[in-house]
Amino acid sequence: DIKSACTDADQTCEDADVDEDGTWQCLCVLPATGSGTAAAAQCSLDECQIPGNVGTCTAADQTCEDNDHSVAATWTCRCRPPYDGSRTAGVAECRYDECTDPAVRSTCTDAGQTCTDVDDS
Repeated sequence: DIKSACTDADQTCEDADVDEDGTWQCLCVLPATGSGTAAAAQCSLDECQIPGNVGTCTAADQTCEDNDHSVAATWTCRCRPPYDGSRTAGVAECRYDECTDPAVRSTCTDAGQTCTDVDDS
């Protein structure tokens, strides 16, 4: 049956024009987005739109990124500059490399040397 095409995919069924065949749609359940006409939808989910995920990152003063909306559990917390680090589905361990600071780096490069931060924690 038409409705089960949607419900079997954990989607909702909508038929905006009951007088015309083949116009029903499967709709993704929020926060996922997408729809399919006369078939199950291909849903897309930006996991950073889920309050718990983005809250995990922002509570640690990090940004939330989800670069693959078609695969679950791929959201990432990323450290804000000048810190570096990221972690999938959790808070990142942030490191600070002082050599990323132009003033520090130029102290070395002006003397013809390279800058290395041996303790970038």
